[in-house]
Amino acid sequence: GKINEGPPFSGSLFYKNIPYGNSSIELKVELNSVEKANFFSGKRVDIFTLEYSPPCNSNIKKNSYGGITLS
Repeated sequence: GKINEGPPFSGSLFYKNIPYGNSSIELKVELNSVEKANFFSGKRVDIFTLEYSPPCNSNIKKNSYGGITLS
């Protein structure tokens, strides 16, 4: 599980050093309310994602859909 870095921002949480293939990525988790972001903030979570097409217009950002649960 991971713990977010910094305070929630407008319903979003940020996680660093997420294993991805042979490297690691930073991940922004967008939740549908500030209250949900506050609930998960500072707690160890498991993050599940699936990448989907089309990718964003940037070569360093990708779209994914998934979920977040308490570890």
